[in-house]
Amino acid sequence: MTETQLKSLILEFLNAHQAVDIAFPYHQLIASKKNTRSKWQPRGIPDIIGSCKNGISLYVEVKLPKGKLTLEQDAFISSRLKRGCVSFVARSVEDCRLAIANFGY
Repeated sequence: MTETQLKSLILEFLNAHQAVDIAFPYHQLIASKKNTRSKWQPRGIPDIIGSCKNGISLYVEVKLPKGKLTLEQDAFISSRLKRGCVSFVARSVEDCRLAIANFGY
């Protein structure tokens, strides 16, 4: 399975979950010949962003089982957790289900 396929499965799960209002992929790169990052895009922002029905922001970094977080990704997830957001790494749909449940949803 590729990370893109896993991301699609996780998006399907999240958008069907009763506590999730919306979840969608965050595209890291702007469309250009150089494929460069916009200066307005924060470093480490996760693959999926959205919100729960109670208004709390949702951030999910999708990684394959052997994938490693960058320092920026780890820092972004940690900073969102400190602000009360639902933020986690998912290596499978089951990881996603467990993480959502751990946040009380």
